[in-house]
Order: sequence, then structure tokens, then C-alpha cells
Amino acid sequence: MTRHTLTSRARRAVSLQRALVAGLAGTSFALLASCESGTEPTLGRRAQLSAQQQLSSADDREPNVTVVVGTGVPSIDVPAVQAAVDQGGTVRLKGHFSFDEAPTKLIAPSLSSGPPGQAYAPAAEVVVSKAVTISGTGEAGDEMTTIDAGTIPFYVDAPGERVTIRRLRFVKPISSAILVFAVRDLEIASSTIAGMVTYKTLSNGIGINTSGSPPTLAAPGAPENVSGTLNIRHNEIDMVGGTTADNTLGVLIFGVGTAGAAVDAHVTENRISNTTEPAINFRRIEGRATVSHNVIATGSVAANVTRIQVIRVANTGVYRITDNFIDCQWANADAEAIGLFSNVASWPIEHAVVENNEVHMSAPAGTVFTAFSAGIGVFGFADSNIVRHNTIRGSARAGLSIPVFPLPPQAPTAPEGNAFVDNRLVQFTPAVADIFVGAHALRTRIVGPGTVEDEGDGTIIERASHAGRSQ
Repeated sequence: MTRHTLTSRARRAVSLQRALVAGLAGTSFALLASCESGTEPTLGRRAQLSAQQQLSSADDREPNVTVVVGTGVPSIDVPAVQAAVDQGGTVRLKGHFSFDEAPTKLIAPSLSSGPPGQAYAPAAEVVVSKAVTISGTGEAGDEMTTIDAGTIPFYVDAPGERVTIRRLRFVKPISSAILVFAVRDLEIASSTIAGMVTYKTLSNGIGINTSGSPPTLAAPGAPENVSGTLNIRHNEIDMVGGTTADNTLGVLIFGVGTAGAAVDAHVTENRISNTTEPAINFRRIEGRATVSHNVIATGSVAANVTRIQVIRVANTGVYRITDNFIDCQWANADAEAIGLFSNVASWPIEHAVVENNEVHMSAPAGTVFTAFSAGIGVFGFADSNIVRHNTIRGSARAGLSIPVFPLPPQAPTAPEGNAFVDNRLVQFTPAVADIFVGAHALRTRIVGPGTVEDEGDGTIIERASHAGRSQ
């Protein structure tokens, strides 16, 4: 089925839905009702289409399940899904949907009012405002429930509510496939994003964001909006289509959790490719975050920005980054596979653990590396973080680095007590040294093999050959 031609099956679905529209005095949705045994649904609560559809599976006969069958016609599909989601409970989406129409649901102004490259589109297609589980059917490929196009197909603004989205395939959504502004407990799982379309140079596959632009002391966002367990797992995100002028990111989490309502975030077992900026990007959380068992290949196109990382964790939060595979293919001279940093003294990054990651720095031959180039970098207001048991291959300025930040003429920070322990540099070619410790770094601990360029103060080096000076 194309946008202009409906199959006979789709025409029958459209006819059924139009008949339903007339029967409901203008309420346009195609909902398949499921009810408790012996209870008939009312039109105001569930709309019943046909016995054949109603008995399509045992799951669909569970209480409080609404099934929506896609038609490929946006003027039918978008309101149908919105009506189902508004009822809460469990919504099962089947078939092929098109969201290819102008969005009408306004999002929070703070998310859409930033500068180009940091602002979302001002409106979304479907708003999730209450507790709901939205799930598709089928596996990856043509049989999986598919949503074509649409500007921010799902926008979650559900304060205090649990939201789950599973097994959906998004094809070239605009701005973001799923954008979350308020929630308590979230799961986005087993879904696919196949290509993205930027909005004023920005797009991200999955965004959990209360600040829009990166949070600052003056504009921290609304971190109280998001709390509880955040699970982003088993998704496949291909951000193909970005250019050096675009900022395309995979999973973004900005400004979430408070002291009284922290988050426990898990970004695990995702496959992310073709991002021009971070594949996984955390900034200022209150709580814990685990980033593990993800497989990331950046592609060769990087945004024309400085200090770019494949996995970026910045500012507050207790982070554990483990068992990820990263192939950093960017030609960007500053690129890092994993970067830990803070640019705000009162939001330091502390006690992060980075371990057992496999890093390939695959920049094209001839790339001229600059100060922030590394397999794994730690810098800024960064204290007592540990980087251990990682394997780094390829080429960069250094395999492990604590670069000077910020650059002159600004006063540099003094990262303290960070450690590089028993990391493996395998077929790695550094431009400077395997391990670089910049000026003003205090009491860095280095254990294990590798050449060291040490400009820090009080560096402790154990069982390592080194160049430069050690104090």
C-alpha cells in the first residue's frame, strides 16, 4: 500500500471506520474492544468492530485492551491512536500506520524554544498523558507494527504515571520518535527507528528531556517531572540521514530526578548507528544510570562541533558504563568513544565506573587529532572516577586521557583522584601516548601497561613504562 493507493483490505478497514465515525457522531477512531467475560463494552468506552477482529488472539481478549488496526491513512490513524491512548490501560497497535500529517499537540515550550540544533518541533502527533502500555505486534521487519513519518509520533507528558512503549517500528519520524517530558517509571523496549528527519538540524531517536537545551544552573529544566525506573532496552536505532550540519543523537536523557524522587536509569542492549553526535547522552541526573551491553557504530559523518563523544555522561549522577561495543568512525579531530565530564563546579561527576568496554577508534587515515581525542576521556569537574579493564584499538591522540578543560584563556579545572586501571591497548596507535594526564590533574592513579605522557600533579604510576614527567 502506498500513500495514494489502498489495498482492498485497507479499503474495507476505512469503510468500517467511517461507519463507526457516523455511529459515534464524529468520534473518529478504529478501536477493537476487549472486555471482561460477560460484559459488553459501551460505545463511550470501547468501540466494537467485528467478531473476526475481536477474536484475533487470546491477548486481545484480556480486560482493558484496546486494539487499533492501522489503515495507512494519517487522518484516520492519528486520531484512532490518540483516542485509544486517552483511555489508558493497554493499547495494541497492529499493521501499518501513517502519521504523515501536520502535528497539532503542543509540547512544553522549554523543549521547542531553544536555538537551532537544541530545539524540538513545537507540536507532536499523539500525546500520552496517563498510565498506558502501548505495544505493537510482530518482530523486526515487514511484519512488525510500523508507524510511517510523523513529527514526534509519541510525546509523553504523564506526571506521576507509568508508561510503556514496546515493539513499534518508526520509519523516518521528524524531530524525535518518542519524546518524554514527564513520567514516573518508563519502559521503551524492543522497538526500531529506521532513519530520522531533523527539525532545524536536531533529531534524536528517544529523548527524555525536561530542559530542551542542555541543563544549566540558570535553566535546569523540570527534573521533578521524571522519576522512578527508566528502562531503554533492546531497541534498534539507525539515525541515518544526518549531515555535518545536523545534530542527530540516539538516546538523550537531560535533567531528570530530584533528591526526593531519584531515577534509576538503564540504557541496555540497544543497537545504535549513524549518529552525528552522541549515541547515548546523559546530562544532570539525580540518581543512578547504567549504560551496558549496547552495540554502537557511529558511521563516518560527524557534526561539526567540538568535544564530541559516542557515549557522553555529564554533570551529576552515579554512572556505570559497562560491556559496550563502540566503533567510533568519525573523522572529527576531538572525538572520544566514552567521555565523562562536568562543566559546572556544583554539578561534579563523581564515582563513575567505566569497565569492560570494547572501543574501536576507526577515524579515517590522515585525521589530525586535537586535545580531546581519546578512546576514553575524563575531564572538568570530575573526581574519583575509575576506568578499568577496557580494551581500546585503532588510533587517537591517546587511548585514555585527562585533557585540560576548559581551554585557555579560561581557568582550568583540577580533576582529582581519577584512576586508569588495567586497561588493554591492543593494536592501538596513539599520536601522543597511550595514556595522557594533562596539567592541573591531581593524584591520578595509573595501573597497567602503556606509555604515559604525564603533566599532572601527584600522578601515581604502577607497572607502566612512561614518557614525560611524573610528579
